[in-house]
Amino acid sequence: MKNKILLIVLTMLAILVFAACNDNTSSPVPASSQTENQAANQTEAQVPATTSQTVSTSRNNSNEQNPLELEMWFSLLGVRHDLGVPLSTFLEHFRPDGRDAAARAEAMIEPGQRPWQVSLIIPQSGQVSSRSNIISVSVENFTDEPISATDAIVTSVTMRGMYVRSSSEAYFPPGLIISETTREEILTNLGEPDNTRSGSRVDTLTYRAANGELVLQVTNSRDLLDRVVLTMRRP
Repeated sequence: MKNKILLIVLTMLAILVFAACNDNTSSPVPASSQTENQAANQTEAQVPATTSQTVSTSRNNSNEQNPLELEMWFSLLGVRHDLGVPLSTFLEHFRPDGRDAAARAEAMIEPGQRPWQVSLIIPQSGQVSSRSNIISVSVENFTDEPISATDAIVTSVTMRGMYVRSSSEAYFPPGLIISETTREEILTNLGEPDNTRSGSRVDTLTYRAANGELVLQVTNSRDLLDRVVLTMRRP
């Protein structure tokens, strides 16, 4: 009888010890610790996506501000002329338009002086009248000393339809021909302008880019390009 009671007691003790061991082994993680671990994992997973999105947004904003890259050249009578060169380069194909322009082309330009305008004309030929193919250029001195206007850099050119015949092929990229290009073609080639100013005779469309500015005037009567001002940004 005593042996049976002892056996029963030992069996119960063994059961209790086994149950206690199982409880310690499979004890659940506290709710607060589990929540903290989940939050940390979520934060680590979100960091790369947030950084990528910020960079992408910044890049998109930059493109929206300056989506246009202007080409700083034009052609007249089939000859290409680039901005950013000395006035002397232009004088290989043009001459000053009159005595005043000649004097301005020989004037001394001070460092930091405002853009200096000079009117130029293509020398008369058998097919070009004496008052055709006139342009106005602006030159600037980017050195530290006074220099002649002929050595100053051409930073802007202005051309008007009344001084350029359609046969002279006055062309500005992309696809702009004075007295021939329509308003619709301008919008197709360049998109919507950054600024539009409406007038009784002409509308002025302004396009800004990182490297300069393009100002176009379109006649309201014929809806054609009549005036172009191309200006490069100061270096």
